[in-house]
Amino acid sequence: MTGFIAPPTESRASGRLQYVFLNGRFIQNRFIGAAIREAYKGLLTVGRKPIVFLFIQVDPREVDVNVHPTKIEVRFRDAQGIYLGVLNSLRSKLNSLDLRPEIRDIPGGPLRSASGGAGFSRAGQARPGGQASSRPMRLESPSPASAAGSARQIEMPPDFLATPPSQRDIAGGAVQLHDAFIVEQQPNAIVITDQHALHERILYDQIRRRLARAKLESQRMLMPVTVELARDEVLTLLGSSEELERLGIGIEEFGSNVIAVQALPAMLSHVDVKEFGGELLAAIQDSSAGDPVEKLRERLMQTIACKGAVKAGERLNPDEIRSLLRRRDDAEKPVNTCPHGRPVSLVLTLDYLEKHFKRT
Repeated sequence: MTGFIAPPTESRASGRLQYVFLNGRFIQNRFIGAAIREAYKGLLTVGRKPIVFLFIQVDPREVDVNVHPTKIEVRFRDAQGIYLGVLNSLRSKLNSLDLRPEIRDIPGGPLRSASGGAGFSRAGQARPGGQASSRPMRLESPSPASAAGSARQIEMPPDFLATPPSQRDIAGGAVQLHDAFIVEQQPNAIVITDQHALHERILYDQIRRRLARAKLESQRMLMPVTVELARDEVLTLLGSSEELERLGIGIEEFGSNVIAVQALPAMLSHVDVKEFGGELLAAIQDSSAGDPVEKLRERLMQTIACKGAVKAGERLNPDEIRSLLRRRDDAEKPVNTCPHGRPVSLVLTLDYLEKHFKRT
């Protein structure tokens, strides 16, 4: 399999720019479509579709082309293998790239935003100097072998609010602005980071890694918190109690219209339990009855990460800023978006600044 894929910022409102060619013929297949959606999950905002051109070569004996009169729809003998091959190829390419939006100067034109902090050549390789491009990235399929905390994690010192701003704002060259954004100097660029989106992504990835090994660690509450709901809402929560327990959330029925929250993940020790209970209910209700349990788990993980992350409007001290940035830099793959697909950072290049201020 070969092909070209566009960065997430070049997405569209429809899937009209997704083309799959099998042995040189345009086709449609639900397994390939599902693999594309899964590969871009978390990188696109709701309702956006990626731009993808795939060229797949398969032994004709492995394909049934007589599914549809026009022969556009096909059926694969090894549908699961096709799904995993497409998913692993796209995900491997996307995970290897720095997809942060980058501000660059268009001579004689308005300010534009382009994707890809590292910049991509037509072959998908980083270009010298980190110049950005919205060109497509070349995709090559992997070999067959490869296709097969503490509360909030950011400690708040007790005397934090008494710390003068002049001491609080600077953290190794990084500055917090408007209690929402972290601005740091990097070689040849200024990087602006949304503190909530960054922390949310860090917590989400942490939850996923822990769930791959065992249940999420929970902290039992000294006094259970009761949440009053409608009877059908109580039944909805109780129906998902097993999955909630896996995520470190313990609930029990406490009367016809009341749920008692007995335990929460350690990272949520600071949350408003009643408000969080309402968000859990909304996440469960958003999942259809026929959805696989993995889809419900995904929504619940996103909810936990969002509620556990620092919010816009929260002041961070230098140690907290350094902790966030260090965990971003230590991540296994580039931290480009939050779990809901919003961008984490924006890169303002030195080249743009020099052109804007007429220094070049």
